[in-house]
Amino acid sequence: MKQFFTSLCFILLFTINSFSQINFSDNFDSYTPGVYLGVANTKWSTWGNKPGSDEDVIISSERSLSPNNAIKIETSNPAGGPMDVILPFGAKYTTGVFKYKMSMFVPEGKTAYFNFQGNVVVGQVWAVNAIFSQTGDLQITNASNVPLLTEKFPVEQWFDIEFDINLSSNLWKLSIDNKCVGAFGNTTNSIASIDLFPTSDICEFFVDDVSFSHDPTATALPLDGGISEITWTKGKLTGTVDKPLFSLRNHGSTTITSAEIVVSRPGLPDTTVVLSNISILKNTKKNYNLPNVTLRTGVNEAKARLSKVNGQALDGEECNNFASFIFTAVQPAVHKAVLVEEATGTWCPWCPRGAVFMDGLSTLYKGLFIPIAMHGGSATEPMRLAEYETFLDFGGFPTVRVNRITNADTDINPALAESPFLDEIAKAPEAKIVAGAKYNATTKKLDVSADVEFLEDVDGDFYVSLVLTEDDIKGTTAAYNQANNYAGGTNGPMGGYENLPNPVPAAQMTYDHVARAVSGLESTPENTISGPFVKGDKVTYNFVTTLAATWKSDKINIIPILLKNSNEYVNATSATIAVAVANGFTSGTKEIEFIADVNIAPNPARTYANVTFVLNAPSDVKVEMYNLAGTLISVKDAGYNTDIVEVRLDTQNLSTGMYMVKVVTSSGNKYQKLIIE
Repeated sequence: MKQFFTSLCFILLFTINSFSQINFSDNFDSYTPGVYLGVANTKWSTWGNKPGSDEDVIISSERSLSPNNAIKIETSNPAGGPMDVILPFGAKYTTGVFKYKMSMFVPEGKTAYFNFQGNVVVGQVWAVNAIFSQTGDLQITNASNVPLLTEKFPVEQWFDIEFDINLSSNLWKLSIDNKCVGAFGNTTNSIASIDLFPTSDICEFFVDDVSFSHDPTATALPLDGGISEITWTKGKLTGTVDKPLFSLRNHGSTTITSAEIVVSRPGLPDTTVVLSNISILKNTKKNYNLPNVTLRTGVNEAKARLSKVNGQALDGEECNNFASFIFTAVQPAVHKAVLVEEATGTWCPWCPRGAVFMDGLSTLYKGLFIPIAMHGGSATEPMRLAEYETFLDFGGFPTVRVNRITNADTDINPALAESPFLDEIAKAPEAKIVAGAKYNATTKKLDVSADVEFLEDVDGDFYVSLVLTEDDIKGTTAAYNQANNYAGGTNGPMGGYENLPNPVPAAQMTYDHVARAVSGLESTPENTISGPFVKGDKVTYNFVTTLAATWKSDKINIIPILLKNSNEYVNATSATIAVAVANGFTSGTKEIEFIADVNIAPNPARTYANVTFVLNAPSDVKVEMYNLAGTLISVKDAGYNTDIVEVRLDTQNLSTGMYMVKVVTSSGNKYQKLIIE
């Protein structure tokens, strides 16, 4: 997703009456099937403000509720995709009553997703996320991915979904098929557009009969309590035990002094939580706990109902007096871990969001969620690892890739990483990996063994990559300042970054999960093994490198990754050096050495530069040069070499600036910066 600025035309193309009420509707029936929506109706646009591009959706007659057309949101269209469709609401609304309604159809086995943006400029504030699972669970979350409301939705049939939002009272009501299923107060109490976006390859849904309206007037309620934000803080794995947290919010003008919450769970007697001698002022909330819940595999459900607010039988709004706890728990597959790679950078003002969710999920699912923070996106990024950045080719910052099942076009918001993680952690792996090591603290030489054991009979070609990450990095220069668009809280809460300045000084920053070194990113003869394999077969890969002088060995994580030659992820593991040494080092059948450091002189250069390096093993060698846009400038084939290699690059015809030199060998690749002056 990319930010864009709405033009004046989006603000003026809606029906405005003398009372400043705004109304809009679209059933897509006046358009020709096969035409891009943003071209047919300029009220619609895309995330990048590129109607008619691969981000746009094509009018479809495949399925509709009201004849004859609808739109089908999926990962790709004939132009390549993924779709990322925006309907601006004409302004940012913070008071009055805003209503949004549409019809949806989610096919069996598919998921759906949309979000409301809280600012006119998209990509700044997610007001809410609406996440529709394959199992028929709908979860509404806020910008921090805290659940606000959970409910069931119909699968394989059309249904209406409607938000009735009293922004003046911060009361967001949700109805499905004209029945109110709950309400909540929102941390981000503003709304400016809707974003229809497929979050994965299985995300596919139809939309018809869209409408919205805004009335600047809103009815004030004297006494009204609301229950929402039932929060589960300990993860969604089978057997987890916790007391769900819920919020009691005062949407009325009268202080709430007492209330009761009745909790119903299948197969158990109702439990009543009595709240007395409390004081909840207008437009504030307080948090309380429900009784213990132990998650079982599959759907876990509890319903909470608010009653007797200040001793009254009824309060001002019935719809926000109940909330559902519906979480689907999964049983992790034995020996399985999920790799989550993040695109981030100190220069990136929205990247604190990635840090918050990577830290949170890796703590919540410790040992199962393997985080790697790939710093890049700028030549000035102090922790940039160019070869890794080039290989992963992320489409934006911050985004994440889970088990490499997405790509530069479909990488996802870090706030949405938990759902694909849970999908992936339940899938049984074909093999397991154990990381072993031996380490010389004096020379900082690190030998790694990656022991692969196949857990079932398989065929095909497999290869192993190795990534080293470092935690607790604290820079001392301004290059380590973290840009922070969450400063001041204008763009919503974000794990404490809203209380920090922009930029956050290096002295206040600690960077974790940072990718420091990689080897075997792509399949080569040195890191590939070919099947067939039977259950119990074992293969060991060895990697050798020397840690940089500034790296803290006790903060290094060793992450071997097993993939198929089609680049399909199989499994991974993570271990500190201490744990890997305790596991023991195994001398393997495959030895892969990191390329030694590349030296370029002179650097900066004018007319020429000599690239010198030492091979760890005989290899064919090429030296490639790229500009910062990733365009290949030149290639020098150095032939077959066995030891020291020196390649001269002619640079007299190059423009002033920074370039990347890539050394290509059979053991892997190494990048180095070259400055032309």
